Parts: sequence; structure tokens; C-alpha cells
Amino acid sequence: MSLSVKAGRSYRVTGTNRVEPSTTKGTLALGPGEEGLLHLTWKNRETDSVEDVRVNIHSLPRSVLIACDIPRI
Repeated sequence: MSLSVKAGRSYRVTGTNRVEPSTTKGTLALGPGEEGLLHLTWKNRETDSVEDVRVNIHSLPRSVLIACDIPRI
């Protein structure tokens, strides 16, 4: 099961706090990935391709998080 909504994108201008909107139309979806983890994806509606995928770290098993050597998550 997944949840999706129509959404645009914005990008932060490097070196400033200003955000510029993109004219690209897309869909933001939240749902399970192939490995069973929760993914947040942004899909371009014009090309029908997934351009950005984020994995929800809170859906990872605790053993994976403990084995990770990054000092802060």
C-alpha cells in the first residue's frame, strides 16, 4: 500500500537562504520499497521516471543501525 499526492519541487539557491521553485510537475509517494523499507519518492509526471528516493531510516532494523559507524543519525 502506498500514498501519493501531486507535488512540485523547490531547490535552495547555493550560498543563500532563498528557495526557487522548479516548473517540473511530479508526484510524491510514500510506500514500501523492494527490500521492505519505507521509501519517499518523487516521480516526474511528464517523463514517468523516479528522480529522487529517500529511505526512511526509522524502518531499518535496530541491528543495522547499531552496526552503522556514522556517529550521528
